[in-house]
Amino acid sequence: MNDSPQQIIDDFLEYLKSFKRYSNHTIVSYRNDLKNLKSFLDSSYKKSSGNYFRLDRKVFTKFFNYEIEHGKSAKTRARSLATFKSFYKYLINKSIVDDSPLFYIKSPEINQKDPIFVRHRKIIEKNCEIIRGKKFIKVSDSRELINGYIVEGKGIKSGTKIILPVKVKDSQWDEHTVEMTYPAQESGKNLNLKFMSPIDNIEELMEKPTSKNKTIKGLRDKAILELFYSCGLRLSELVSLDIGSIGHRDNLIKVKGKGNKERIVPMGRKARMAIKKYLNKRGDGWYSLSTTPLFFGRGRSRISTRTVARRVKENLIPILKSDEGASPHTLRHTFGTHLIDNDMNIRVVQELLGHTNLSSTQIYTKVAMKKVKEVYKKSHPHAKKKNIEQANQLSKK
Repeated sequence: MNDSPQQIIDDFLEYLKSFKRYSNHTIVSYRNDLKNLKSFLDSSYKKSSGNYFRLDRKVFTKFFNYEIEHGKSAKTRARSLATFKSFYKYLINKSIVDDSPLFYIKSPEINQKDPIFVRHRKIIEKNCEIIRGKKFIKVSDSRELINGYIVEGKGIKSGTKIILPVKVKDSQWDEHTVEMTYPAQESGKNLNLKFMSPIDNIEELMEKPTSKNKTIKGLRDKAILELFYSCGLRLSELVSLDIGSIGHRDNLIKVKGKGNKERIVPMGRKARMAIKKYLNKRGDGWYSLSTTPLFFGRGRSRISTRTVARRVKENLIPILKSDEGASPHTLRHTFGTHLIDNDMNIRVVQELLGHTNLSSTQIYTKVAMKKVKEVYKKSHPHAKKKNIEQANQLSKK
């Protein structure tokens, strides 16, 4: 090995940048992981200080135990392992080492949290039972219903709202029920009632930047929020957009994602109109120079990721009632969650988000699982005990 260890590391990082087309953010993460490994070896294996590339499995096991002792999360350790495996693959290809000591080391399990997302007005249809003069609706599952939901349907007075889910002691009402602000006007079983959420946080969010005055910054921030929600873009993807990236005639956007991979994403009407108003306000338009940045920071320079993150955070905190999740990625989560919640094919969502692996997209299915279970119970012959009993009775006749 003629080159110094640091030179080999630099060559590896350049390879990731030039050939693998990894983002600068990823390159920095890889560099830090390798730097942490070097520091550990310098302090714990001084005799091997010049031989970083011929380590055994025990050394890496001790390194990861060291990481655990110092409070490194499973996600951080998993990323470090991925860095080292990629590095050793590079070393093998360059004939610097013969094999990898990381082959049998498994990645730690990561407990993924449900994504934080902004809620939108939702309509839930349920088969219900009501009795004239009673303020209760009998439903099979009241968990999705919250205070304030508006009820519409046969036998329900216009403007009726849900007060809260309750349990009724009467044997006739042995399942979960919800209480209404007005009594039912007639009785009925297996009625299809619509429960509508009274608030639409996503619309409230979109109006915040221009609620007081329509300055250039207000119009810009509104266009940014609309575009994040309409297209599910990453922060870096949005910042890198030019006016020429927008196909205003066909409502399509050309996005340059991770590894400089391009994808075409549809854009909603509201996002297109918000961008148009912002461009017009600053003296540009669809036919301006195509390489002109879509969003400006100071003067006519491209807006920075830091500025976008700060402006999104400021607008999200009042909506989420917390600074947790107040970031552009929450709008990306909101995009994916709302599409899955409205029955879009998960493969299509994967394509729109630019996910290489389907597992990255499947996190949004957890949010919609309640809906999936409800549809399953209604649709599958063996989903309900009652259906099975009816089938058995028919077979005996």
